[in-house]
Amino acid sequence: MKDIIIVINSSNRVDKLRTFNKFPKGMIDWVVAIPKEQNKQYRSVLPKHKLLLIPKDVPQFLPSQRQYCTEYHFDKYKYIFFMDDDLTFFKRNKKLKLKKASTKDIEKMFELVRHTLNDFPMVGISTRLGNNCITEDFTDTARVTRCYAFSLDVFKKVGAVFNPFEPFVAEDFHINLCFLNKGYNNRVIFKYAQEDIGSNAKGGCSLYRTPKVQEKTAYWMAAHHPEVSVKVKKSGNWDGFDDTRVDMIVHWKKAYKPRTKVKNTFLK
Repeated sequence: MKDIIIVINSSNRVDKLRTFNKFPKGMIDWVVAIPKEQNKQYRSVLPKHKLLLIPKDVPQFLPSQRQYCTEYHFDKYKYIFFMDDDLTFFKRNKKLKLKKASTKDIEKMFELVRHTLNDFPMVGISTRLGNNCITEDFTDTARVTRCYAFSLDVFKKVGAVFNPFEPFVAEDFHINLCFLNKGYNNRVIFKYAQEDIGSNAKGGCSLYRTPKVQEKTAYWMAAHHPEVSVKVKKSGNWDGFDDTRVDMIVHWKKAYKPRTKVKNTFLK
């Protein structure tokens, strides 16, 4: 797989790194993208060639870092595969039960993602939570988060950016909606699943994700995407939100605006 690269963004989370633990060796290129000033910290666990150093002039927020990583690979690869740094992978059996994925399972998952990218410009892996809600091996026009690949050519055609302002905390949702609005559908694979450590893990976006940032992002999303509505609800002390939390409700199916009546023509 020479036309796709996995990019794992990380910042101040050396102790949380685990996504690549069972990657098949030599099958697919991958790097961990980190702020340049954290090079020494991450070199303690990864070799130099596995680190992509993000320049100091790039804002140290995940959306800007992902924007940089995407543009950096425009002329190097056909597809980019973003993953959070703390993922564990699973494979589903015929009874819809999940078991931890082996290296061989992950190899098959990579092959399936790359094959699916021939027909869909954005492909995600299901989250573990809710995986049994879909009995088929995949579903279309759905949420992608934490682990998804997309066509760099289509990204340029769509013209959206991960960082409409900073700090911003809904970059995955925003990019996905921009693809759908422009008529580029997605597919989420449910034959496999992924799970992270949790939103309370220190480092990364937890350093700047505050109630005010969450609220500003939610209202911006609702103003720029008709498929998004804002909901104020009890937070349950999630990630520092003691009383109420301004959140988003996204109607993914409404966001998809087919470009033609012919299915999957995004490369034509």
